[in-house]
Amino acid sequence: MKMTKENKVRILENFQTIDRLLFGKPSKNLIGCCPALMLEYTNTKGALLSVIIEMMKVTNYQAPLIKKKVTSKLLTESSIFVANKIKKATKKVMIGKKMKSHLKESLMKQIKKHQISNLSEDIKQQVESKTMSVALDNLLIGRMLKESCDYSKFNKMEGRILQEAYITVRDALVECAVDLKVMADNAR
Repeated sequence: MKMTKENKVRILENFQTIDRLLFGKPSKNLIGCCPALMLEYTNTKGALLSVIIEMMKVTNYQAPLIKKKVTSKLLTESSIFVANKIKKATKKVMIGKKMKSHLKESLMKQIKKHQISNLSEDIKQQVESKTMSVALDNLLIGRMLKESCDYSKFNKMEGRILQEAYITVRDALVECAVDLKVMADNAR
């Protein structure tokens, strides 16, 4: 399946929006970050979008028609708008009862395994990681499925393999993002 111009623009928009969701600004504007970690983050983000492209093929994804000429400025404005919209949706999910009980359960497992050194810091990091994961899911998976023509293959073998790949790469991206945020905060 050849990607349409609209699908390519959606991928570019997602590339920019991911940074705005995770850091509130483009990742190139993070100060005091290790170049090797920044490279790992960028490569992982690219790998995640590669998985999304494969998911788009499986679900016969078709982004809405674009009537305007797409410029860098328009793409940036769109990514800011989408990031704000996704942040609001993510906030609603994160304050829900199910999410609170899921986080509590996850922390209790860590406490039982004696893997917690600083409880308040670990709680903060786990909430932040989960928030990032939910935001990425809303942006990449939620929007794609909402705009897809046929996602019946998504529940078959190829779709399940892609889902597992997505989760693995997304978790690696979130881990890089958390590390980058810590480094940027320490550099201030």
